[in-house]
Amino acid sequence: MFLRIKLYIFKIKYDIILLVSIMKIRFQKYLKRLLLFLLALAFIFTVNGTIERQYVKREIRDFVSRAEYIAPGVLFDYDDTKERFYIVRKKYDYEDVNYNTYDYINEYIGSTGDIIVTNRNPLSEIKILDSLIVHFWIGHAGLVLTDDGSQTLEIVGNDTLELNEVLELDNTFNINLRGEEVVGLRIKGITSENKERIQVIKDKYLGKKYNYLFIINLANRFYCIDLITRVLEDVGIRINYDFWVSTGNDMITSKNTYLFYYSYVDKKGIIHRYFLVDQEFSI
Repeated sequence: MFLRIKLYIFKIKYDIILLVSIMKIRFQKYLKRLLLFLLALAFIFTVNGTIERQYVKREIRDFVSRAEYIAPGVLFDYDDTKERFYIVRKKYDYEDVNYNTYDYINEYIGSTGDIIVTNRNPLSEIKILDSLIVHFWIGHAGLVLTDDGSQTLEIVGNDTLELNEVLELDNTFNINLRGEEVVGLRIKGITSENKERIQVIKDKYLGKKYNYLFIINLANRFYCIDLITRVLEDVGIRINYDFWVSTGNDMITSKNTYLFYYSYVDKKGIIHRYFLVDQEFSI
């Protein structure tokens, strides 16, 4: 009887060890597959972003090539050792200049429905992210909510947990830091109905929390660029056509957007601002 009990206990121990071994092998197999899947995603994301980056450079280069310098005192006085201004005259039929592009008095960028994107590293203490964020334009973005450009819809993920939610904020995208670029994008053919719809839709997003998973879309959590993409989709406007993680590159290269504003800071710390105006704009 005692021997039978010992054999029974031994069998149980053996079965447990065997089961653990099988589970360990399976876990390692699944983990390997998961890692391979994540590596494949990272590779696709990098290749796609690299291709889009070339188109982004071309869009910005073409916009800047149309610029005319505005000397201090011509339209307004300013210190050209700190910033310089350039107008870009309307060239294409889809370029709508009936709404604010850049208010050089109040320094507001854009009008209702416009998108503002920066490649500023929101985690400036982590320098290794600088090149990644510049490459993919995943710094920060906001959706303009007012015709004068004074208010934006934004969400950030590097503040306190209480403030990492969708908020209506003062438009401060005109404040450039050294090395930062800012792009203003306007939706092709946006209507007054679209703009009114944005004012209604944005209320359901206010207070929603930040999505730290990025590559996984969550129903009630967003990162900044994803927030804008989803608000515009609710209005019936699609700007991301690769059907994956939304980046600034996606917005700039979208067939439904065009540049109306661009600024950068040169090595001397001078901010250069370019903004779209009517063809007949007089200086």
